[in-house]
Amino acid sequence: MHRPGISLEDGSKVAVIGGGPAASFFAITLLREAGRRGFRPDVRIFERRSGMTAPDGQLRLPTSGCNYCAGGISPRMSDVLDELGIEIPPEIVQDRVRTITVQSHWKNLELGVPEDRRMYSVYRGSRPVARSFRLLSFDAVLLGAAAKAGARVVNGTVVGLERSDRERPVVRFRQPSGDSGESFEADFVAFAGGVNQTPGGRLDRTGLIGDLGRMIPGFAPPAVRRTLIFELELSEEFAGSMTGDLTFILFGSRDLRLEMGSLMPKGRFVTVVLIGPDIDRGVPSRSAGRIVSTFLSLPHIRRILPPHLVKRTVSCVCRPSMVVGCAAAPVGERIGIVGDMVTSRLYKDGIYTAYLTGSGLAHAALAGGIDRRGLGAGYLPLIRRLEADLRSGRNVFLMMSLAFRNPFLSRMTYQAILRERRMLPKSRRRLEAILWRVASGDDTYSRIFRAMLHPQALLSFLVRGALVTVRNWLTECLFGLRWTGLGRFPTGVPREDLAEKTRDLRKRLGDGIGRFHDFGRMYTIRIRAPARRIVGVLGQMGDREKEFLRPRFVDVRRVEGEANAPGSVIEYSIWLKALSFRMSLERFDPDRGLIYRVRDGFARGGVLVLDIDQRRSGRGRSRDCRLSVLVAFDFARGTGVLKRAVWALYRRLFPSFVHDVVWNHALCRIKDVVEKKERRRHLPPGNPGGPGPQR
Repeated sequence: MHRPGISLEDGSKVAVIGGGPAASFFAITLLREAGRRGFRPDVRIFERRSGMTAPDGQLRLPTSGCNYCAGGISPRMSDVLDELGIEIPPEIVQDRVRTITVQSHWKNLELGVPEDRRMYSVYRGSRPVARSFRLLSFDAVLLGAAAKAGARVVNGTVVGLERSDRERPVVRFRQPSGDSGESFEADFVAFAGGVNQTPGGRLDRTGLIGDLGRMIPGFAPPAVRRTLIFELELSEEFAGSMTGDLTFILFGSRDLRLEMGSLMPKGRFVTVVLIGPDIDRGVPSRSAGRIVSTFLSLPHIRRILPPHLVKRTVSCVCRPSMVVGCAAAPVGERIGIVGDMVTSRLYKDGIYTAYLTGSGLAHAALAGGIDRRGLGAGYLPLIRRLEADLRSGRNVFLMMSLAFRNPFLSRMTYQAILRERRMLPKSRRRLEAILWRVASGDDTYSRIFRAMLHPQALLSFLVRGALVTVRNWLTECLFGLRWTGLGRFPTGVPREDLAEKTRDLRKRLGDGIGRFHDFGRMYTIRIRAPARRIVGVLGQMGDREKEFLRPRFVDVRRVEGEANAPGSVIEYSIWLKALSFRMSLERFDPDRGLIYRVRDGFARGGVLVLDIDQRRSGRGRSRDCRLSVLVAFDFARGTGVLKRAVWALYRRLFPSFVHDVVWNHALCRIKDVVEKKERRRHLPPGNPGGPGPQR
């Protein structure tokens, strides 16, 4: 029977079932807003995990606690925490994300996190047990904030929901120390129990879901699919090199079909989340252990997680449900549902959705009352917007799948974004902005999908990306550059990074670095190896048996001196003699790289800088470097009218992209050679072969 105008009052009893983020955000919002209105409800949060209150008031969860979540805090969620005044202790922040890498069939794309945006990783529970401060968790901090706002946290497992003779909701629960059940009659109930009461279990009409169906006519839980989450422990030296790098996986293999995955760094550990057809099925023969093993054996994953630097035994593993739909009828008389049991943002940033639903229900209860009509008027518009956004999310990921899994389209995507980075300021890079918003969760899927369909974005992708891809492929064929068995990694440098890096080189090295106006190109690649080993491989340049920089029609050989010896001379002999030249090694530093100066022939006076920037680990030692190549020169001007005209025409027609193609291949080959040597160094005695070629 509908009772209009039922409102919360001073002392009204509010039960919140569940102790996750949605429950805490609901309680915090309700109590703070009620306080502004001059009354104080009695809010009790029923949390089944045992906990204890520390002297500072924060809740510590037990060793058995787990929340089946990647634990990523998006920029939008970080902003919300600031607005709410909730400070996350440094012991809980596992890593600050600096770079997001999006896995692509052609090449990975790296996105730097802007200085004014914050992303970081946390643990929401207390696993894995081997980590430090494992009794501190993100959920506990939120519960502590709810308790500080005035909520009472009750340690008990809710076993049933029903209505009393007065038509009020009654929560039946059992405390850990009690054999008999207890009950709490409330004026209003917010259900925040989530979809993983039994991880990966079916959401059928039994237990609490059946009770919700009886309490709320027409209620149906959201659609879910299974996911696989596991923790990997990294070697100490490798953990430092993964710091700050969040990776999204967009494809697997024929043996392991994946749609989406992520590698979230967390100090000594990395949290891996996998979604896809082979995860959905859960066939007994493909147990979690077998899926983990198959995943770690994928060539593109071995590049990210080298086998010799990752412990093969997982620290913990679970197969929970992930929400991919929206519940029907999430509100009833004196009851509302928040969190995963209503909906969640597709594939990522579920914590932010928990905030939206938790705070949204609290505002609806205060503004329109706690009867079904009042709750529906204030809450259902939000749910409809989230449902529409979820539909847009499916379209976004469909387009992402097409753009990143297909060999040709993924190369088009990479080239289109790289062209934006080289030619345009950040404010005008549409494709890069779209990719950032998808990967970071820093916008709604509805706005992202509209941005994908913008004519300029489509033009950049379909026309410019295609033209550059075909041009570069033809150049590779002409110069005999093959990618078989070779990893493909990003080497392009955005225009702002080029300017900054050039200024740094000019300040550090002087001698005319950066004074060239006609031609300047820089390429950068990340190599997981000490600087001295990289320099050792660079010394091969000019050797007859060198393993890189071997384009057809170009003979690169040392004609004077020894490898990496100042004064040694390397000759670039090209079929067109006018383009041949010699360069001498001007500077050599085993920890920073080499500088060559063109001494005669084409591009006389120009420079080739091979610079190594070492990323320092916590102990000061680095196995993670950035090798940058700077090629810069001015064209000849000529002395006579005819020669000046010829050189002016040549400057306009000079195929700069050939340098891009050749050095892109050379840097990937250098990385491959160096890292293979590193893997062999870590192999146990008696296993000299090591892993085979990887793409």
